[in-house]
Amino acid sequence: MKPDDTQNPTDGWTRLCEGVLRTNFGRIESNAVAGAMKALSLEEARRQEWSRRWILRIAALLVLGGIISWGISTRWQNLNLKDEPPAPTVTSQPVTPAPAVAPSGSILLEIWRDVPGDTIASLTNSAKFNQTADEVRALPSLEIRSISAVNLGNRIRGWLNPEVSGAYEFWIASDDASEFWLSPDADAERRQLVARVDGWTTERAWDFNPSQRSNPMLLEAGRRYYFEALHKQGGAAGHLSIAWSTAGRPREVVDRKYVTPFQLDSPR
Repeated sequence: MKPDDTQNPTDGWTRLCEGVLRTNFGRIESNAVAGAMKALSLEEARRQEWSRRWILRIAALLVLGGIISWGISTRWQNLNLKDEPPAPTVTSQPVTPAPAVAPSGSILLEIWRDVPGDTIASLTNSAKFNQTADEVRALPSLEIRSISAVNLGNRIRGWLNPEVSGAYEFWIASDDASEFWLSPDADAERRQLVARVDGWTTERAWDFNPSQRSNPMLLEAGRRYYFEALHKQGGAAGHLSIAWSTAGRPREVVDRKYVTPFQLDSPR
């Protein structure tokens, strides 16, 4: 026969002790968990504070480095400026007018600007052509290369001085139109049209049209022969070249050593 537990007086005491123990152990376990969570929270807070402090330190170092770098750069610039000489004082200078006489050994070029048209007639019929040129230049030869201006009129004049006697031929090339006039002597009033370009050619294209070449003309060494070249530039780029040749000498652009320059106050 199984004994009745209720009849054992020690069983009630056992159950009471088990209840007390279970209650206390539950409280201990709860407190332990709460303590662990609190410890973890404190550790996380410490880590965050540690990170914040290092970020602030790094930022402070970067700012300090920037300040030091700026100071060094400024000091270096100041040292360089001390070594450089002072900038020169710029003063306005009066504009020197174009010379009335071409320099010795050069060729006189007269330029009229703002003259519309691309024919020689548009230049010679212009009211400006009877006035003083807008600009005067000196050329090393009877050639103007790479003219970029538009509505331009040019005149080159002087006296040819051939070194040897003989029959000379002349050629002219230009863009746009041009004319070459030559006198049988030093008298400008006796000049005659000997070669011309009515439209245009490429640079030094001497044989583009028959009108570009003169008939043979007898010139004597030791004498002077008046010449005059007219050139009209309309639009785009332009140029002008005049060459000559005689027996035993190749065709070449007329150099200044064979030219007596024209003076603007000389009688024609």
